[in-house]
Amino acid sequence: MTVTKLHVDVLVQAAMFGPLGAEQWTPLVEDANALGRDLLSSGRRASGEPSGQEYVFEPLPIGITAIEGIKACDYYRYQRARVPAVVVKIRDTLVDHLDGWREAPWGWGPDDIAARLDRPAPGAGLPPPPSAVLTDVVARLEGLGFESSHVRSKVSSAADEAAGGPGGFHGSAHGTYVESRPDGRWVTQWQVLVATSAEVARRVFPWAVTNGSSDVRQLDNLVMLTDVPSPEMWPDPDVLPALELLGQPEQHWRKGATPRR
Repeated sequence: MTVTKLHVDVLVQAAMFGPLGAEQWTPLVEDANALGRDLLSSGRRASGEPSGQEYVFEPLPIGITAIEGIKACDYYRYQRARVPAVVVKIRDTLVDHLDGWREAPWGWGPDDIAARLDRPAPGAGLPPPPSAVLTDVVARLEGLGFESSHVRSKVSSAADEAAGGPGGFHGSAHGTYVESRPDGRWVTQWQVLVATSAEVARRVFPWAVTNGSSDVRQLDNLVMLTDVPSPEMWPDPDVLPALELLGQPEQHWRKGATPRR
C-alpha cells in the first residue's frame, strides 16, 4: 500500500480541525494545501504514489476520532523514508484528546488511588497459580520421563460435576510421554486429575473411564488418563512400566477390559 491523497486529507484535516468532539483546537498549520503538498512529496517510496504538486485539500464528509488520527500518523511514518516533523506534532497533539486523557492523573497521589478503588486489583480474573500439591505431582511425573505442557489449577466442568461439585481438585496437568524406537518416535498423551482426597478420585473414576482414554488409573488422590496405543499396534509399550512406577492403582481400566479393584 502507498500513501494516497485521501490519507493525506485525513492528516491535514486532523491538523486543521482536530479530532471529532474536540471542544478547543488551534490549527497546527496556516496553509492546508501547503501541508498536503509537503506530506505527499516527502520521502516517497513508490513511483505510483500521487505527486504533491497539484494537491488541494478536500475536507472529509465526516469527523475523525483522535485514535483514527494517531493511527493515520503511524501509517504515514511506516510508509515513508522521511517524515516531516509536523506529523509527529499532529500525533502528539491528538493524544491530548484521547478519551480519559485529561482525567488521568498528572503525578499520582493517594487521592488518585482512593478515587479508583472500584477497579480490580492486578491479576484479578486470572486463574490462581498451581498449588504445591499439583506442582509436586507434575515434578514426580517429569522425574519418570513424562513431559508436561499444560498445568492448570482447574479441571473441566464435567470432572467437577462427576466429583460432586467444584472444589474437589487441586487442578490438572496434560502432557506427553515420548519414546524413541527403531521403528519410529512414539508419543503418548496423558492427563492427570489431582483430587483433594482419595474419595473424590474414586467418585470421578467412572466418569474418567468414559472420557475416551485407553488407560485410566486411580492411585490415591490421582486419576491418570493415558492414550496408550493398542497392543496390536505397539506390543508392550514402554509407557506401561513408567505408569507402574507411580504405584499400584486402586482402580484400573484399560480399553477392552473391565475395571478392577
